[in-house]
Amino acid sequence: MEPFQNKNIRKAFQMAINPQDIVDYVTKNKEKPARAFVSPGILDSKGDDFRVAGGDLVKQDTSEAAKLLEKGLKEENYSKLPPVTLTYSTKPENKKKAEAIQQQLKEALGVDVKLANMEANVFAEDQKALKFQFSQSSFLADYADPINFLESFQTGNAMNRTGWSNDTYDQLIKKASQEADEQKRNSILHDAEALLIEEAPIIPIHFYNQVHLQKRGREGNCPPPCWVYRFEMGTSRWRVIEGNEEHGRFEQKCLSARTNPRILCQSCARCSRMSNSLRSDARPS
Repeated sequence: MEPFQNKNIRKAFQMAINPQDIVDYVTKNKEKPARAFVSPGILDSKGDDFRVAGGDLVKQDTSEAAKLLEKGLKEENYSKLPPVTLTYSTKPENKKKAEAIQQQLKEALGVDVKLANMEANVFAEDQKALKFQFSQSSFLADYADPINFLESFQTGNAMNRTGWSNDTYDQLIKKASQEADEQKRNSILHDAEALLIEEAPIIPIHFYNQVHLQKRGREGNCPPPCWVYRFEMGTSRWRVIEGNEEHGRFEQKCLSARTNPRILCQSCARCSRMSNSLRSDARPS
């Protein structure tokens, strides 16, 4: 969906948003800003944190973002950027984040983003149908493995609500799912995540914290299965995702803890699936 069929325009939006300011001044719950899609706390075959090994993939650079936007406008023969609307489900916290993102895009790119909110159930159905140009989204990981996060963006996956489709990405996920060597598999998944962020169908925002009180000196605590851990980041029908860095460790100990990411999306190219973040519709017009 215009204008997010263009990679450089998607990338400009991704680089213009400042997740650190959002967690410092909007959510204010000590969350970690998300610089990639897979949350911290997921351990690889060597016992290392997948996120630490993969490093920061999303770079905030307003100067470069402005250059990419200008390049994208020329590629699409736009005299100016078509109107952009960020849609979110009706919750006070979602509104505050949307307003912060709106302000950041205005300051960094000079883009006037309109905001629209919608009842949660209607929002979810319309997002599945790829009706949104730029929207928030969420994702619930079923187990502590990076592939559970990344497979959602394969072409035709029911969780892909961005419209983004990439043959190379599809092949990487397929290859990782068939690879028996754990170190090779981890390397493939890092490549897949790097490609996902480079193509920018999502914009990661932050990883959620689960705040709870525990008596000093008490040991061996294991959270009940009903607890849900969330994180937040974003993509192209763009998405913003929320999660908990301890998710992987709780998952391995308790087997039932889960991570629920939230994201912003932009509609991308050919497919449709969802995760929590900002999303944009990147399908060709």
